Amino acid sequence: MRIGFVVQRYGLDVNGGAELHCRELAEHVSAAPRVSRVKVFTTCARDHTTWANHYSPGTSELNGVEVERFRVWFERRRSLQSLFGKLALEGPHLESCEEPWFLAQGPVAPSLLRALEESAHDFDVFVFFTYLYYPTVFGLPKLASRSLFVPTAHDEPALRARLALRAFRLARAVAFNTHEERELVASRIDVSHTRSDVVGCGVELGSAASPEASPARPYLLYLGRVETAKGVPELVRGFQSFRRGLGDRSFPMSRGSHFGRDLELVLAGRTGDMRSDGDPNVIYAGFVSEARRSELVRGAEAVVIPGKLDSLSLSLLEAWAQGIPTLSTSQCPVKSGHARRARAGYEFGPERSFASALETLLSDPNERERSVAAGRAYVRDNYAWPSVLERFMTLARYVADAN
Repeated sequence: MRIGFVVQRYGLDVNGGAELHCRELAEHVSAAPRVSRVKVFTTCARDHTTWANHYSPGTSELNGVEVERFRVWFERRRSLQSLFGKLALEGPHLESCEEPWFLAQGPVAPSLLRALEESAHDFDVFVFFTYLYYPTVFGLPKLASRSLFVPTAHDEPALRARLALRAFRLARAVAFNTHEERELVASRIDVSHTRSDVVGCGVELGSAASPEASPARPYLLYLGRVETAKGVPELVRGFQSFRRGLGDRSFPMSRGSHFGRDLELVLAGRTGDMRSDGDPNVIYAGFVSEARRSELVRGAEAVVIPGKLDSLSLSLLEAWAQGIPTLSTSQCPVKSGHARRARAGYEFGPERSFASALETLLSDPNERERSVAAGRAYVRDNYAWPSVLERFMTLARYVADAN
């Protein structure tokens, strides 16, 4: 099979769950048996907040995968996006304003769409990532019969737009990340007649952290874009509340007893609309390499995940794979679904404060050990790469055979 991937951004230094999912899947598929070619069609943008052209246009190779980048016509138009969003997605729900909203949302790259049309018969399958952006909204309809759609859908206003739902209606097959995502989409549009499966993204099962890797101070770790939309301000406030209320209490942490005040919060990811308030215990680490990301996970007391919108939550699965507990919001159906099925992880939300949930996590090492063991087993049974690739390739073969 010859498989093309279509995604809005792509690169080792691209900070985003769907984009990381796409890259890891493309790299694993390129090494799969009976796959003769893999190519990624993407833009020159790196930053989703501006879509500014960062990479050079043209064809290159990244980790053994062919990548072709196309220039974005203009940077993100926030004012137009807000205007058309109010008309199309909020108040009057004017369908005529949906297309202008998606154009303002971007990244607009007409040359990418032309390349897809010109390459239509060069590939057996085109894998479109995320339902929310221009390459999928306007590209998938051009290659509908050859499309395998990975929507990474969230419960947000855009998912009600006719143009967004069109991709689900036209796609030959759909690869969902979780059962919760499939149920969400089914509540918006009938997908019962479209071939689909819960595929997800593979996660490597790593070894547990060793005492030799012990950090100077214990820390909690957040991975992802450091911005309001990801719930980071609430996370910081919850962490500061814990230190104020329980800073003088000693906890049996993973590498000996420490006071609550000894904890740091490390925010690892490209900074969006947030800036430091000067708290020396909140560390803005910036974008980190994959190797550094793994080191940070292995050394953390817990990985904290405050975002309410998720289609998979790679951070949660990666932490469990490394034997690290997680503390996530109960207001995200996807993360709560993982926790319920795995019987793993700790949650905070309206019914239980972050400080209270963190206190529970740190207080009982036996329960912590049981939780991480259950999490590792869940990842092994559901998100190990061989299982994920088998499910993905089954859908890809279905699409290819239909043509």
